[in-house]
Amino acid sequence: MAPLTLPGVTDVCYAIDVRNDTVANIATAQTVWTKSSICASQYGDGVGDISYAGTCDAGRDNTVTLRIEDIFTGGAKGAGGVAVPGTEWINPCARDALGALTGYGPCQIQKPCVDNQDTPVEFNVTIMRNAKQGFFDIAVNFEDIFCSAKLDCRTGPDLSDPYIQLLHNGSDRDDTVVMALACTAGPDQATHLYWTDVTVTCGATSYVIDPAAGPGNLSGVAGAVTPAIDADNAALFQVATYRGAEQLGNAGGTPFNKLYWNIALGLEDGGQAADCTISANATAHDGALVDGITPASTTYPYIQFAANLSTCTQHELGSDEVAERYTGLATTEQFSAQFDGTNAGPSIPPGFRCAGTVCTNEATGEVAVPAGALWMGCNPVLDWECPGYEGHDDWNSWNAADAPQHYVELTGRYAIDRTEVTAANYQACMDAGACDAPAGSNGGHTVGVAGLELHPANDMTWPQAQAYCAWGGKAAGVQRLCTEAEWERAARGGCETVTGDCQAGMRTFPWGERPATDAEVCERANVPGRSCSPGTTLPVGSLPLGASPYGALDMAGNVLEWVADWFAPYDPAAPATTDPTGPAAGGDYYSYFPNNTLVWSTDPARVKRGGSYSHAYDGRARAARRDTYPEWFVSPDLGLRCCRDLPRLIADCAELIDYPTFLTINAANGVPDDLGCIRSIPGLMIDGGGWEVPDLHFDHLEEVSVVLIIQSVGTASTTEITFAALTTLPADRFMNIQNNSALGRVRFDALTSFAGMELASNTGLSAEFPALTTLVGDGHSTSQVIQSNGAGTQFVAPLLTSTALQFVMVGNSGMEALVLPSLTDAPGGIQVISNAALSTLDLSALKHVGVKFNFDSNSALSTCAIQAVLDGLTTAPALADTTITGNLACP
Repeated sequence: MAPLTLPGVTDVCYAIDVRNDTVANIATAQTVWTKSSICASQYGDGVGDISYAGTCDAGRDNTVTLRIEDIFTGGAKGAGGVAVPGTEWINPCARDALGALTGYGPCQIQKPCVDNQDTPVEFNVTIMRNAKQGFFDIAVNFEDIFCSAKLDCRTGPDLSDPYIQLLHNGSDRDDTVVMALACTAGPDQATHLYWTDVTVTCGATSYVIDPAAGPGNLSGVAGAVTPAIDADNAALFQVATYRGAEQLGNAGGTPFNKLYWNIALGLEDGGQAADCTISANATAHDGALVDGITPASTTYPYIQFAANLSTCTQHELGSDEVAERYTGLATTEQFSAQFDGTNAGPSIPPGFRCAGTVCTNEATGEVAVPAGALWMGCNPVLDWECPGYEGHDDWNSWNAADAPQHYVELTGRYAIDRTEVTAANYQACMDAGACDAPAGSNGGHTVGVAGLELHPANDMTWPQAQAYCAWGGKAAGVQRLCTEAEWERAARGGCETVTGDCQAGMRTFPWGERPATDAEVCERANVPGRSCSPGTTLPVGSLPLGASPYGALDMAGNVLEWVADWFAPYDPAAPATTDPTGPAAGGDYYSYFPNNTLVWSTDPARVKRGGSYSHAYDGRARAARRDTYPEWFVSPDLGLRCCRDLPRLIADCAELIDYPTFLTINAANGVPDDLGCIRSIPGLMIDGGGWEVPDLHFDHLEEVSVVLIIQSVGTASTTEITFAALTTLPADRFMNIQNNSALGRVRFDALTSFAGMELASNTGLSAEFPALTTLVGDGHSTSQVIQSNGAGTQFVAPLLTSTALQFVMVGNSGMEALVLPSLTDAPGGIQVISNAALSTLDLSALKHVGVKFNFDSNSALSTCAIQAVLDGLTTAPALADTTITGNLACP
């Protein structure tokens, strides 16, 4: 029973009661024995534990009840100690004088008592106390976690005070509720924050909010709010999350790291009309909760948010609405979202649960790998098979392709299959018609063999492996083969998992370094040459001790795995690289070892990684080991696993910025350091002018009040520009995106309506508006214009239902498709003229067209497809304003 370790606490005293029946029958049970004043000063071991032995009633269940009697400062009980008033700490095992529960307990454990045998009963008790200092008045060093929480709805403490107005509802800020959590574990401890899902119930509708989504506006983020917010009838009009870290001053000189995690909810009329309620739990830890679950058999503290928002005001921690709670000893609490402050977003991607560096998605069978760096290639300090390892240069030519070590940066986080793809997984792809049967016929294959369903799929070519990963019918959806760099980082970790110098400390094997015995090898990897080796495949995931730092299994054995890259020797003169994908085409050589001889071939080859049940452990199971085969090669010891990109983490900001002036991003001005934290701006121009424009991510920009122009982005690179939270553009001005030859993608995640746009003279641009529903017009322009765009340009607006303007698509030499599957109303008319490459048309929902319907001189677009759209209209323009000429003739 651990006493408190808070500063100034000198003794804690407990009482124990043992009764001879179950917890359910404790009221009628007999007392076997009871003992009070079991104090840490007398019975403790000095390092946090107390032991005490007593008797129990043999042959039946007994219930042991623990009570906390007193906490002392200034000395031990009876030796100068002063009892701390009960109002200053929160008792997890409280009872009143009659034995009834008054708080969160009881601290009771039921155990069978066995005759003449010790029966250990262990209580782990965590106790909350009232903090005596605020975040900006820290006077002592903490030895435990210090948290504050609040639910704030109004600008003052009374119900008559106005609601907070933070989030945008259309064009204006509207009533907002803020749930706030902030904690620190002190200057020398990690701090981890946790939330459950947030449930907002308004009348008959319950919204479930994933706090790990974002940060920023979540309205346009798929899966962040379930059901999705419906602007027409939602009591909830917007949700946003904000996470970050701040340095707090300290009288002792060492700053404290405070983490905060706030959730803002936009409620129509403050939630009063729909009588909304809110519920969620939050907590903190100075390490990490395994799988986000509080420890079993422990009274663990958490904060419960539970409020009726129709009467919501300021609720401080300690109120009924923001209450301190404990888990019972027989219960745990599951938290779905975690933030550790070491990155710009939540450490748990959507769908993943984390414990330390291991984040697992049980539904998809993947683990997450964060963005970061590694030294790729074999480590000549630790790896005795590596060229350059002292004393072994004479025979390390076999592993020449594994060297030299070189620095690699992976800028995006990704998911990788936790295990190799199973025979059952691959069979499902075959059954769906998306995969061919494995091409191998040498025997030893697993796919379709009864009893081997959970063994790794094998005997497939590289194209077959690629086809499986691309199949969207599996739980993880569409994936891809991992790049060689992704595979190696997932297998051996990165610089953030190394203590000390990264280059010298990169692991040789997924679990670390070479085990001392055969038995230890066999516990970690299915490889040959050991007395305990099975000599064939094992079910995937059979050897959890072989896990990599990120939780990937079987990366040093079972079967080799195809990766995406063509093979080429590492270039010793190459500089550090970012997001490498290997050579652009097949290299001239691959290596294999008949009769222990290194042979080079001119047959282009792909890379395969990892060890296998048939490849020597010492050389082939190393995480840096590279092997190669032509794409057509098959083998019983060759399989696969897949990767996929995870959503980019967007900026967490201590505060958002309302930019005071027009912002021009160009060669002369560069990019502001605070770009990701700008909330509003009068106007924005991104002007390439021959400058190599970097990727630009406006993570928190909600409003542009005057003008938005993106033009002349054109260099050898391909730029991506994203607007995650933008909801408001000027009502009287068009957006201009024009003359961009190397702007690969511009995306507006949250923009639901705007006046209109001129999308002109771009090449290879994907202009994406996933939330756009309405083009409202600017009051004086007559047309929404898409014109003179070259090859690869797309206008993507799957939810667009109405355009008040005339929709004009004219003179686009390279645009191949007009796909607006939700468009129903076009009162301004539609003109699609002289688009030479246009061959795909989807206006299947279109019912009402005003003024004009002109489809002319689109030489690759079928007249029949156009006529089908016209025939489906219930409101059409006059015959004189309808033309279908010069298009591809019907078959």
